[in-house]
Parts: sequence; structure tokens; C-alpha cells
Amino acid sequence: CALPIYPENISALPKGMKAQSNIYASDQLDAIELEFDRFTSESLAVNFPEIAFVSKQYSNPTSVDILSHLGIEIFYTPDILSFEDIKKAIQNIGYLVGKPLKAELLAIFIEAALQNCDNCLEIQKSFSPLEKTLVTNYYTHFSLPGKQSLTYSILSRLRLNNKLGEGHHPFFHRNGYTAPISEEEIVFFNPDRLIILGDLNASLEACLLSKDSLRGVSAIQSKQVSFIPEDVQWTPSQFLVLAYYDLAKALCD
Repeated sequence: CALPIYPENISALPKGMKAQSNIYASDQLDAIELEFDRFTSESLAVNFPEIAFVSKQYSNPTSVDILSHLGIEIFYTPDILSFEDIKKAIQNIGYLVGKPLKAELLAIFIEAALQNCDNCLEIQKSFSPLEKTLVTNYYTHFSLPGKQSLTYSILSRLRLNNKLGEGHHPFFHRNGYTAPISEEEIVFFNPDRLIILGDLNASLEACLLSKDSLRGVSAIQSKQVSFIPEDVQWTPSQFLVLAYYDLAKALCD
């Protein structure tokens, strides 16, 4: 799991996390019985934790209030907007639960895995320079990763951040988690490579590729379109390394 401690020492996880068996090991998730959205004072009293790790960005305020009223020690993790934030949070948690060495090793592994992706990407660039690339989210409409999203920090490390043509257009550096982009704007920027993040399936992917409004886009005409699951991109843990790998691989394919 995301913490440098054993599953049997974890009382509960945020709702939805147990469904991400493609990210976390199912046997570890199954060992943790409760989810935050089902939290009541009674269930917390039975499974009284010594400390709760919460986030202002991701934690349910009602659950945090219940924890506070029960007198459970609360540790607020800093806002997680980058890999450095993730490594620091892991190190802090490891220190608080008495596993500093395990946390430090995990932080070192994260950096080593990222560096390996960077090295592979540099080799690829030497053979084939990156084309004009556009990375978008898709959920009923297209949008761009905003400055407060983890995907934005990944694109920054990749030195990509939707670089189209000369320089970085300010259009791609908006605050917030996402920023809307229309299909007309995608056609205007006309990327050579298009990477789409979302909760997608084969039929939806085929539908997007066959849109009349996007048929003139170079990436679609040359079949340089990649689809990446969004759940990994929004995972504020060491598994964000997988999100980095997914984007780096999409650039190399």
C-alpha cells in the first residue's frame, strides 16, 4: 500500500482505493476492512487507530471531523503536487510510524525508477526527436492538466508540458486541476502526437478517433494517438512512478 507499514496495521482506506487492484495488490487491499465513506463513530471506536494521515486535498472533511472528535491524533500531509512532495510525505509517515529506513528506501527507489525512465527517453530522443505533442484529459469533453494536477508535474519533469511549436504557449499553464480545451483548439494546434488520459474503453477510443471534427489532426491521420488510464495519473503515492512510465512509454512508442 501507499504507506511504509503493513496492511494489518491500517484501520481504513479512502473509499475507491480498494477498487484500484490494477495499482495496489489485491491481497493487501483485502486485509484492510474499512473505507472512509463507511466510517461511523461506532466503527472507529472498535478499530481505534493511534494516528490518522489525512490530506486537505483528498480527505473527506466529514471523516476528518469524526477522527478529531474521537481524539485520534491527526497528521496532515502537505499538499502533494509533485514527486518531491510524495517522497517527503513517505519519509514523514515512515518517521512517525517508526519505519524511517523503509520509507527512505522507498523514496530512493522512486527517484531511481524516474531516472531510469529519463535515461530511456533521452536515448529515444537521440534517435528520433519528439514531435509536437499534446496531452489531454477526456471525460465527456477534452481538458488540459492544470498546475495543481499531478500530471502537470509529470509533464514538467518530462520537459513536455504540451510544447507545440516554438516555446510553451501560456494556454497550457493554467491554475486548477484541469483547464478546458475545445476540439477546434486541438485542430488549431494540430499535434503530431496526441496522448489522451481518461476512464476509457475500446468503443469510446474508437469513437474519439473517428470524430469528424478531429480527422484533420496530424496525430490521428498518422495513428500517433495513445490512450492512458487516468486513475494512475491521479494516485498520490509511490505508484505515481507508473504514471510517469506510462507517459514516457507513450512518447517512445
